[in-house]
Amino acid sequence: MNIQAPIIKAMKHEIFFYEFEIKYYQWRLKEAQKEYESGFERLTQMNSYFVRETLEAIKVLSPEEESQILPILIRISERQLLEFIGDNITDEEKAILKRFDIAKNNNDLRKKLHEQEKIFKKYPKNKLKKIMINALS
Repeated sequence: MNIQAPIIKAMKHEIFFYEFEIKYYQWRLKEAQKEYESGFERLTQMNSYFVRETLEAIKVLSPEEESQILPILIRISERQLLEFIGDNITDEEKAILKRFDIAKNNNDLRKKLHEQEKIFKKYPKNKLKKIMINALS
């Protein structure tokens, strides 16, 4: 019985896994760039407190930082993969992330979003739609 066969099979599986992860990571970075270039079009359509909070915090950043924040967030979520490919988060990226976190944790921003949340929950979606149509007519 060949003892190395299971080890080789496991190594091939790990290599395939990381090849997929690398391609998926690269795709996510491209999609983040498209999202930025579209003015965060898809994100603004999402009805999520977390997404609204993120978008409001992004608005506080400089235009250059704004263009970098989504890729930084992706890179942070892929720390294990970055270690595997020998890539690291730079000090500049860490500084941008820190400014983003400070903006995101701002009490005024949280109050504003909670007030908006109350308004959205107060009316059912179909009633809000009717109100908006009447207001635009």
